[in-house]
Amino acid sequence: MKKLIISFASMTLIALTIGFYSCQSAEQKADDAREELLEAEQDLKDAASEMKANSEQVLNAEDWKEFKEKSEQKIQEFEVRISELKDKMKKSGKLLDTYYEQRIIALENKVIDLRSKLVAQEKTQSNWESFKREFNHDMDELGKAISNFVENDKK
Repeated sequence: MKKLIISFASMTLIALTIGFYSCQSAEQKADDAREELLEAEQDLKDAASEMKANSEQVLNAEDWKEFKEKSEQKIQEFEVRISELKDKMKKSGKLLDTYYEQRIIALENKVIDLRSKLVAQEKTQSNWESFKREFNHDMDELGKAISNFVENDKK
């Protein structure tokens, strides 16, 4: 009988221990579930804001077409002006022809670089706003360089 009482007490103790830990575990599970829910909500908010940021940078096909056409037109104008500078240099016969030739080659390289950036952007179509800002800046710098070349040549 003593064995039976000890077994019964042990079983009762085990049952109470399991019951106690299971209650605590349920509360812990509820807390964990709340934390996971909060994390999931934050992840959803982060994903939504990231998607919004990406959608703002996504290249609109119509905007790209317009931008590319205008850029190509400017690049062609730059090429014509550089060609005119080359012709003018050949006719002048000045001592500084090699200097002018190096400057003209540098301008041609900038035109090639701009054209390649335009092609690369068309393929990747990423960071549209950043690309547009930098590309327009580079185009303006090239235009100024060509204008400065002409002004310096007149002096």
